[in-house]
Amino acid sequence: MFNSSSSDPTKQPASNAPPSDPSAAPPPYTSPQVWGNDALPPSDSKTPLPQAPPSYDPNQQASSSHPALLPQGPHILHIYKDSVFGQDLTILDSDKQTVAYSVIANRATIFSEKPHMRIYRGPSNQQPPPLPVGTASFHSFSRSIDLELHGRMQSMDSTSLLSYTHQFTSGIGPLSWKSNGWGGDMILMTPGKEWIAKFDCSAFAVDKRGKLEIVNWDIQGVGLDEIVVSGVAMMEHIRRRRRE
Repeated sequence: MFNSSSSDPTKQPASNAPPSDPSAAPPPYTSPQVWGNDALPPSDSKTPLPQAPPSYDPNQQASSSHPALLPQGPHILHIYKDSVFGQDLTILDSDKQTVAYSVIANRATIFSEKPHMRIYRGPSNQQPPPLPVGTASFHSFSRSIDLELHGRMQSMDSTSLLSYTHQFTSGIGPLSWKSNGWGGDMILMTPGKEWIAKFDCSAFAVDKRGKLEIVNWDIQGVGLDEIVVSGVAMMEHIRRRRRE
């Protein structure tokens, strides 16, 4: 049996300080590495000596380097058609006012110019004209979809003959878009069947294609671009196949 009274030179003598308050707030949670973001550097075990604050310049502009707190819950994007007969799209953010992405599309035929879809952040009519974050090209005699994501070419390949299921390689590894039912709904999953995003098709709406729901707001930047570009490409691939 362990003898608590045995001497141990490494132990400090018992303190007479009152016990810690059990109602005190726990330490803050440190978010793990998400979608290619740099992990936080390990904290230095040495306590730095206090230093005098830098002098304040009254002409200094306020800094915007401190990130704003992200909302909680899923991140929902709303996808609208720009016209009844065209396939150009405007993707609004959760507030249904901010243009998050724009999609410029042309007909995917044997003789049409590729890429068939260009996806931009924000409005496509910005000046100077922005570069697309991604493109998609389709094939008349193949189920594969050619993607370009930030200058990196890759193929979304079909992995099932019985359903619309396409796999591509993202910043966090392989992901698969899979049709979910016959109404045009889709879900984006990891190999472990964890869902990353899902698309709910507005089949009976005149001007709305549907909404894209991302699992949380932590996915930003290139990661969000990958979801939007691949999701829009898959959505258009299904639409074209069903019209053939």
